[in-house]
Amino acid sequence: PPVNRRPSRQKPSCHAAVNNSLCRKSSNSDNAESASRATTAANTTSKATISQKDILHLKQAAQIARIGYGNTFPNPAVGCLLVRHTHTNPDENDDDKDTVLGSGFHPKAGMPHAEIFALFQACGYVHDGVAAARSVM
Repeated sequence: PPVNRRPSRQKPSCHAAVNNSLCRKSSNSDNAESASRATTAANTTSKATISQKDILHLKQAAQIARIGYGNTFPNPAVGCLLVRHTHTNPDENDDDKDTVLGSGFHPKAGMPHAEIFALFQACGYVHDGVAAARSVM
């Protein structure tokens, strides 16, 4: 019987990721350092807060997700933005710098997801992850 491929009624979802070591091969010392940082982070009692910049990045990811909306059934429309956040002055929050390393969206069912296109851009495999995703729609 024919399959009814109606567009998904789900709202677009988005991901925003922060990572300072993308596309770098890790060594045992890097893994040990990462584990140490993770343990330290887990033991802290401070609460993570979402800044206005974080909200802006999430909105950008949602906007990118809308490009694939209606083409991704049975998957949801997803956008991804990879961001490097750098503290330039620990005493001043206004001096923080965000760099978008990659972006992408899920173009259609059966194709790579948004995160793959964003990682391709971040690693230099493609110049623009969104354009690369559009090329396979």
